Amino acid sequence: MKKNILIILLALLMVPTFLKAQVTEAGDITSVKSFPVVYAYNEQVTWNFDLSNTTFSPDEDLYMWIWSPSEPDAGNWENSSEFAKLSYNGNMQWSMTLTPTQYFSMTPEAIAASAGFWLRLKNKNGTKQSGVTNIAYTDFSSFYTANEMIRSYPEKPVINQGVSILFNSNLVAGFAGVPSVHFHSGLNNWDVKVEYQAWIPEVAEKTKLYDLGNGFYKMDLVPETYYETPPGYEMQNIVFLMVA
Repeated sequence: MKKNILIILLALLMVPTFLKAQVTEAGDITSVKSFPVVYAYNEQVTWNFDLSNTTFSPDEDLYMWIWSPSEPDAGNWENSSEFAKLSYNGNMQWSMTLTPTQYFSMTPEAIAASAGFWLRLKNKNGTKQSGVTNIAYTDFSSFYTANEMIRSYPEKPVINQGVSILFNSNLVAGFAGVPSVHFHSGLNNWDVKVEYQAWIPEVAEKTKLYDLGNGFYKMDLVPETYYETPPGYEMQNIVFLMVA
């Protein structure tokens, strides 16, 4: 009888540990979009996660558990660190802003040689998790040797999603050694426009291209936000000048 009691007590003591290990699958991440659309590994990027097809709840605190190219929050599955916490943006959309070289403590070369960005999203204590996903990375390094003045990612942008426009100033006279390059642009043949105005600091900053070095520049924008278009506006084209 004593032996049986001990066995029962042992079994009961094991129950809490077993229950603690249970993990609920919340479903696969619906989509992941990066802004900027293309970026260098040492450049800040925001990953936007659409979780509308999962069982996560709106405003639920969610965390990123990523193990490739490295595992910054290793050992903390049951108590995720605050640096791994996502921001909630409404409508079942969460985001994480980071600079890959800093977040993973790796060089651009080491990240490029890795298996890529592999992760799950989870709640604080790890009892609820998404499916595994990979964040696609677009290598735009071919632009540096392509002898193209302009390249767009994607080639055909849409009004409510990001676009990255690359510019090779080495192919245009008058840009050598300039302190900055600006995007003087508009939608639908200048129907809606954002003009470069050097005398207005906030406009000069808004229109300033990101300097990639060695005469190469990049402009990142979401058209409906950048041009503050009215609801229902239909974008047919983006027209622009690059101003030194």
